[in-house]
Amino acid sequence: MHGFLWDILLLLLRNDKNGEQDKKRYKWIQENIFLPFVASMRNQHDNWIEGTPIPQSMMAVSWSDGDNAQIKMLVEDSTLAQLGRLKIIVNKQHAARTGTEQAADLTKTFKICNNLQHTTTAEDMNHLPIKKNIMRVIGDLANDGKLKIGYTK
Repeated sequence: MHGFLWDILLLLLRNDKNGEQDKKRYKWIQENIFLPFVASMRNQHDNWIEGTPIPQSMMAVSWSDGDNAQIKMLVEDSTLAQLGRLKIIVNKQHAARTGTEQAADLTKTFKICNNLQHTTTAEDMNHLPIKKNIMRVIGDLANDGKLKIGYTK
């Protein structure tokens, strides 16, 4: 539907006690899911053609949860070189991230911003290719009678 594809993958692996199997799993996920996804997003939203130079404006950023096997795979020289060529920055979230963010949701600042978001908009700001594509898909669905969004006020 409108260029979106959903696949389900099931990976069954035995624990090998030293983490090498997990490292292989993370490498497989990177090579077969993550990197093709990044290439697809660049193509779909910026008209990038695989094999052509990647401009700085298409820099991608990825966050990892910090599993030891995942980190081992990400810091290998070959992985770092590949990600550098593909202009992908990898980051690791710290262990307490979820608890910190959830606590921030309780602050007065969050509640004020949450209230303001209903009255703030950025009209005619089509500088992000992904926004243009999302708006096009929403418009297509609405025009085809497949999407009906009612007013809340």
